Amino acid sequence: MRQFKMDGKIKMETPKPKTRVQVVIPIDSVGNIFSDFDFRDINIRLLSDDFVREVKNQAKSLVEEGEMEIVIVAPKSIQGKEFNRSAEEIVKRRIKNFFTEEFESLLYTRKKKILHSTLFICSGLASFLIVKIMNLYEPHSFFTSAMYDLVTFASWFATWHGIDKLDDLPEKREIRLLQRICNSKVICKFIKSFDLPPRLEFPKSDFFPTGRDIPDKL
Repeated sequence: MRQFKMDGKIKMETPKPKTRVQVVIPIDSVGNIFSDFDFRDINIRLLSDDFVREVKNQAKSLVEEGEMEIVIVAPKSIQGKEFNRSAEEIVKRRIKNFFTEEFESLLYTRKKKILHSTLFICSGLASFLIVKIMNLYEPHSFFTSAMYDLVTFASWFATWHGIDKLDDLPEKREIRLLQRICNSKVICKFIKSFDLPPRLEFPKSDFFPTGRDIPDKL
């Protein structure tokens, strides 16, 4: 609580609770989370492209303020069977690890491209400046003029190539989105049926066109 004075009296202000937003993914089985073309154990099995795409699409549509949760909604019929406690922990870890690795890879790519672009631009401008300075003091001849022109062309190429590489950087918006997904909490909820009562709605997505919160208990 935070204290503040009003009319000479000290009053207590209760902090507002943090907003909670949810990415809700319904599944029929654990296999919905993983690729249909990978039959290995779920410890190493690839995540489904449809699953990854749906998580990103829903996350993009959510407000940026508030804590985000990824809620996996599954039928109670698979709880304790194919979706037991061990499988649940593996699913949570695999989802977190996948988006964390994608975030770190994209961030590394962006930093690497910025470094390469900076080196190209600096080397191009430095070469152009050196040529201009040498051109002031060196005696002119056909050979030196040709070398100056060649280095000048190379300096312009390096400069513009570096600038062009800056246009090809991964977008900050995509990096922020992945970072937010990485920091989100993965929750598994089990329900008796997907025939939910009318009062229940999910965040807007391809699966659910509306946007109310899923309850903690059904």
